[in-house]
Amino acid sequence: MSERQDIDLLFARMVQYQDYRAFQLLFEQYYRLLCLYALRLLPGPEMAEEVVADVFVKIWRNQANIQLKGSAQAYLFAAVKNQALDYLRSRQHRQSQRQQPEWPAQLGDRDPDPEQRLLQTELGRQLEEAVASLPPQCQLIFRLSRDEGRKYQEIADELGLSIKTVETQMGRALKFLREKAKGF
Repeated sequence: MSERQDIDLLFARMVQYQDYRAFQLLFEQYYRLLCLYALRLLPGPEMAEEVVADVFVKIWRNQANIQLKGSAQAYLFAAVKNQALDYLRSRQHRQSQRQQPEWPAQLGDRDPDPEQRLLQTELGRQLEEAVASLPPQCQLIFRLSRDEGRKYQEIADELGLSIKTVETQMGRALKFLREKAKGF
């Protein structure tokens, strides 16, 4: 069986039977490849990872409505491209809507010094790398909870897991990130 047939079969199993294991396999096989593709469209790896994670979340949420007209691989790449373009459009819109503060800088609205900004940027990068190194299911649960503010029960319902599994995965993620943070 070819790789294309494998992904098409996994995708069909996920859509037809709400097969979470098929979804996990798709995620594991295509996450990095799709991140590399998204990185060609976006200015940074964090954005690329966020876009790809969003695509997988949307696929899982909307699996009952997905009707492939071609290969699953083409669908994944098209979904990442569209999500990346949407991300860039919304980012550009937010930047154009920003207004300068009306009060002078001497009233305390100063930017942090360059060294502080560099430390914050580096810490953010290290944290994102640590999150990205979590196992796929653990990472997905962490991002749904922390990035999207979902409650554990919502995550459990959406992913077809028990709430105990979600709690355990979050506990593992937080423990892992605490250990990583000690090295920062």
